Amino acid sequence: MDALRYVRTYAKDLKVGAITQSTKYVVRAVTAAVGEAYRFIVEYGAGDGVLCQSLLDRLPDDARVTAVEQNDHMYDELCRIQDSRFSAIKGDVLAMSQDPRSFGLPRIDAVVTSIPLTFYSPADRETLVANTYAMLSAGGSMVVYQYTPLVWPLLKKYFRRVTMRFEPRNILPYFIMRAEK
Repeated sequence: MDALRYVRTYAKDLKVGAITQSTKYVVRAVTAAVGEAYRFIVEYGAGDGVLCQSLLDRLPDDARVTAVEQNDHMYDELCRIQDSRFSAIKGDVLAMSQDPRSFGLPRIDAVVTSIPLTFYSPADRETLVANTYAMLSAGGSMVVYQYTPLVWPLLKKYFRRVTMRFEPRNILPYFIMRAEK
């Protein structure tokens, strides 16, 4: 998706969390934060799929990525990804996180998200993090990249190890948090 179309989508739907597509620096950092051994990955709020494509480029033939997107325009962009290891689902991640089978994977090794968790109520944020923790396979990770570290204490509440790095080369800069089960 070109930058102008991305900004227009954001302007029409302020629930889209990012003002622009993530830079290559963010995509590299988030892709690196996802464990190399992980084979079954879910992305909450996948946007136009730039991160999904990066994950697919790195994953072996037996891996799968499932992307969830609520915005119609972004979902249409995701559906353009032509890879047998990829599937896109239009839906609400909070509702879907209550039933891990809705992601269509045999297990979930990692969940990646940049959905604007600041838009969620504190109770819904906690529900999403708790549900994600519960659905992850042993040793799995949740990688969250956000404009603020608001979710940091919540991740520390549920996960055994949480690390964070700051990536300034994005509009706006991101905090990239990796929480390990």
